[in-house]
Amino acid sequence: MNQFREWLKSLTLDERKRIGKELAKLQFYARWPAGIAKFLVDGLWELRVSLKKGEGAGAFFEDGDELVMVYGFWKKKHKKRPQQF
Repeated sequence: MNQFREWLKSLTLDERKRIGKELAKLQFYARWPAGIAKFLVDGLWELRVSLKKGEGAGAFFEDGDELVMVYGFWKKKHKKRPQQF
C-alpha cells in the first residue's frame, strides 16, 4: 500500500473529507487555478489542505488522465526567527 493511503487512514473522517474535496477539485479542472496545486520538480506537484491540526499536504504526479498520490505529510510551521543585528 502506498504511503499517501497510509497517511490518509491516520486522519479523522472530517480531515479525509476535506482532503477528498480538494482532490475532487484537482480532478475537475483541466488547468489548476492558483492555490490548488504547487509545482515542485520533474512533474511532481503538491496539494495543500488547511486542516484543524495544521497544513496537510500530498505529493502527486499525473499519469495520463489519472492523478497518482504518492506521499502525504504535515507541513512544518516556520517559526519566526529573531532579528539579528
